[in-house]
Amino acid sequence: MVTVGGSLASLQNDNNEITTRSLAANTAWQTDKFRTNSKTGQVQYRVSTHEWVNASNVSFAKNGVVSALSNITNLSGSHSVNLAGPTGFVYALFSANGSRSSRGLAGNSAWFTDKSATDAQGNTYYCVSTDEWVKFSNGVSFN
Repeated sequence: MVTVGGSLASLQNDNNEITTRSLAANTAWQTDKFRTNSKTGQVQYRVSTHEWVNASNVSFAKNGVVSALSNITNLSGSHSVNLAGPTGFVYALFSANGSRSSRGLAGNSAWFTDKSATDAQGNTYYCVSTDEWVKFSNGVSFN
């Protein structure tokens, strides 16, 4: 299963030529094969008998379980994520591939953020280090 990110994803045919069709944003598609495009070197997934989508435009999930973050967006201006207390409360961190980090952030703290993303369930995450994301949930505010 592949899920398209936040914008249309163009398709290429078996001859690596761009077709007139594309996949809608935030839609999921079955895939049965992958290849490396001989013209661009990009990995692609087959989503119809003779059409392929670039891996850079989708998230891949084995058995249909999408855990990776998508729609990663650079935020303009200066922003922070504020975490409510108490100080002893720890907010979980996640990587862009969806796995939980062994580290966390203490409550009653604030962190600079320059990116946002969403998961397959529509939850929003904010990047607080190179590849560590905090989920926007109870106690988390964005400024």
